[in-house]
Amino acid sequence: MKQILGTAVIASALSVGAIDAANANIDAANANNIETTTSEKQTVCNTDTIVKNARNRTFGLIEGWETGKNRLTYCRQGQLMMSAPTATGKPHRDGGVYTPEGTFPVGRLEKNKVSGSYKSSQGRPAAMSNAVQVVRGIYAHAGKVFDAKGNVLKFPSHGCIRLTHADSAKLFNFVQADKKTGTQVEMIIKGTDPRK
Repeated sequence: MKQILGTAVIASALSVGAIDAANANIDAANANNIETTTSEKQTVCNTDTIVKNARNRTFGLIEGWETGKNRLTYCRQGQLMMSAPTATGKPHRDGGVYTPEGTFPVGRLEKNKVSGSYKSSQGRPAAMSNAVQVVRGIYAHAGKVFDAKGNVLKFPSHGCIRLTHADSAKLFNFVQADKKTGTQVEMIIKGTDPRK
């Protein structure tokens, strides 16, 4: 019987290759501008009011626009592993799809996934590097997170959770390692649907 120790909370059409390389430096600089304190992030990892039984679970928490945070925090049994800015789905009124809220068991992991529905600006299937399946066609993956002024993009995706290329690689590796040990990893998403 598998031991259930994991949960990932996650609150993305994207570009890779040359665009990722260009965005990597911008994203790294911009991530520092919206960084929360280590104590705030650590509180997510070990406070039961935020995630039930947090100290005994491995999880990532995505808090979207409605929480004012736009962050993914990944915790492993009370220890902070990473915290990163995210960009999520856009409102239906703008022709988009909200990022669903709730708790979801992680599905497939695909290092070099491409979209079956959306195209890049070059007309090719959109790249979704380091894809961690949240639910159905919704993934956490590499994509553009910041605008030219360094602000987190508001509702840029069709429901997916965008992370910078470096942060998506970290998340992918953490989830992959946890799944290999038999840990059940879940995505918990809050504050991404303005209708709630």
